[in-house]
Amino acid sequence: MRWLFALVLLVTKSYVLSQPAEPPELFVEAYVSLAEPYAGQQIEFQVRFFDSIGVANPTYEAPSFEGFWRVEPDRISRTVEVRGSRQYNVTDIRTTLYPNVPADIVIEPARVIVPETVFAPEQLFETVSLVVRARALPEGAPSGFSGAVGEVTLQAGLDRQQVRVGEPITLRLLLSGTANVLVLPPPDIAALQGWRAYVQSRSATFETSAPGLIGQQEISIVLFPSQVGNFVLPALSFSYFDPAAAIYRQLGTGQIPLEVLPSEDAISELAPQVSVAPPLREINLNMEGIPSTWSWQWALWLIGPVTLLLSWLWRQRRVLVERWFQHKAGSRTSLSQSRQAIRAAFRSPHPASSLQSALHTYLARYCPHEKSASLMDIADYLSQTRLDNSMTGRLRSIIESIHAVQYAPLEFACQTELRQLAQRLDTLLVDLDAALK
Repeated sequence: MRWLFALVLLVTKSYVLSQPAEPPELFVEAYVSLAEPYAGQQIEFQVRFFDSIGVANPTYEAPSFEGFWRVEPDRISRTVEVRGSRQYNVTDIRTTLYPNVPADIVIEPARVIVPETVFAPEQLFETVSLVVRARALPEGAPSGFSGAVGEVTLQAGLDRQQVRVGEPITLRLLLSGTANVLVLPPPDIAALQGWRAYVQSRSATFETSAPGLIGQQEISIVLFPSQVGNFVLPALSFSYFDPAAAIYRQLGTGQIPLEVLPSEDAISELAPQVSVAPPLREINLNMEGIPSTWSWQWALWLIGPVTLLLSWLWRQRRVLVERWFQHKAGSRTSLSQSRQAIRAAFRSPHPASSLQSALHTYLARYCPHEKSASLMDIADYLSQTRLDNSMTGRLRSIIESIHAVQYAPLEFACQTELRQLAQRLDTLLVDLDAALK
C-alpha cells in the first residue's frame, strides 16, 4: 500500500513539473528585424505589449535610439493572440531605424507604463536591452556614393517630349526603395552639358509595406533647350549598396528623347513677308480750309485733365511719401527681425528649423508666390530677377547647409556647427539686404 501511494505521488509531481508556466496577465517583449545589418541598412525595432485584463491608457516610452537615424512616426497596430490559456490584446509598435556607423550599438530598454487605478498601483514594464552589430561597408565605393544601403529603383521622365527653344521643360526623377532615400543627394546636373538646368524641388515620403518602409524621393529638374533638333538627354546616375548581394550598384536615367522646335519668334522671322501697298489717295495741298486756331483748341482741352491730375497728386503727396518711408523702414525691420530670430534659434528645440524659418521669412517678401515657394524656389526666382551669380551661389550654399543639418541625426548637429552656420546666415542676410535694395 505504501508502495502504491509513493508511485501515485511521484507521477503527480512529475505531471505538475511538466506543465509550462502560465504567462503573466501583463508583459512586454522587444525584437529587432536584423541583428547584424550594414551601416545605413534599414532595420525594424518592434515592441509588443501583451494585455489580458484590459488596462486603460498605457503609456509607451521609446528608447533614445542613439546611434541610429530614426524615421517618425512609429507604426502602431493591434491584434489578438493566445499564450497558454490566456487571450491577450497585443499592441505592436514598430520603429524604422538606420544604423549611422559600423559599431556595436545598444538599444536601451523601451518602457510601458500602466497608470494607477483604484484597484492597482502604477506598473512599469521594461524590455531587455538589445545589441545591433552594424557592419562596415566593403571598400570600392563608386564616386558619388552617399551612403544609401538597400534596394533602390529609379524612374525618370519628361513632362512632355516636344518643346520649343527657350521654353522650360521638367525632368522628374522618382527614387524609391528600402534604402534611406533622404541621404541620396540630387544628381550632378553638370552632366547635362550644353543645357541650362537647375534643381527646382525635392520632396521625400515614406510608405508602409510588408517588409518595412518604402521611401520615395521626387526630384524636379527644369531644363531650357537652346538648340533646335532631336536630342537624347545625357544620363544622370545614382549609386547605392545592395546588402543582399554585398555589391555596389548604379542606377541611370537611360536614354530620354526630346524634340526641340524653333521658337515662335524664329518662325515668324523666317516666314516670307508679303506686304500689300495701300491704295493711293489724293492729297489736298490747299491750306486755306485749315483753321489757325486748331492748336489752341487742343491746349484748352488739356487744361482740365492736367489740372485734375496735379490736384490729385497734391492731395496724395503725404500718403505717397509715407509709403516710400514705410517701404524703407519695412526692409530694415524685416532684416532686424530675421537677425533676432537667428540669435533666438539656439533656445529652440530644433535650431536648424528655426534658422530655416528665419531665412524663409526674410526672403518671402521678395517672391510673388511666397506662401507655396520653398527656399530653393525663392533662390531660383531671385537669381533670375535681382541677384548676381556670386550672391545666388552663397544663398544656395546656405540653404543646402541648413537642410544638411536639419535632416541629420540630432547627435551629429553639434553646437559648434550650428553657431558657425548661424554666423554665415547672419552675414548673408546683411549682404542680401544691401543687394536687394
